[in-house]
Amino acid sequence: MDLSTTPPDFNPFADPPATEAGPVSGSQQDTAVQRRTPDLVWPLVILLLAMVLICLLVRLNSLQARLRALRAETQQARLQAGDLQVKLFQLNKAQEKRDRFSAALQQAEGLWIVSAIYGSGTHFADVSGRVNELLRGTNTQFYAHPDSLGADPTPGWNKTLVIIYELHGQRHLFTTGEGGQVSSAALREVGTP
Repeated sequence: MDLSTTPPDFNPFADPPATEAGPVSGSQQDTAVQRRTPDLVWPLVILLLAMVLICLLVRLNSLQARLRALRAETQQARLQAGDLQVKLFQLNKAQEKRDRFSAALQQAEGLWIVSAIYGSGTHFADVSGRVNELLRGTNTQFYAHPDSLGADPTPGWNKTLVIIYELHGQRHLFTTGEGGQVSSAALREVGTP
């Protein structure tokens, strides 16, 4: 049914007009309504399906755009992760070089930290690496404290720092209580006969 040629006063739900033969009987009227109803329903159903299809296509396009954006973000994150891995590798290599240089420097100076432990009773933490870092820095003095040593094996209890070191090929022992001052000068003093 072409809606563009429908007269403006057309009402699809009105009773059909009487014909020259007289009024339309009930069965004729039902048949006329049945003939008109499919003519009106199918275009509406098709229009509704077209609107649903358009909505789905718009949603699909927005989801595809979001997927493209997520793929781009993922690719960018992968590139950044790769860059960070390269930088971390470079930093680790630089740290290894620095450690080797520091160890060589300490040996050349005659001072070598063999081990260092911090704690009390039966609870001690190995702080050898941290003590080495603190003693080879620009300020070679620090205090035996959980904050500076990065370990607190017995919170709330007094602790002791025990350092075993070599000075000019001879092994020595240095101990200090919590809060005690430690420096390469103090270690040299203890190790000097």
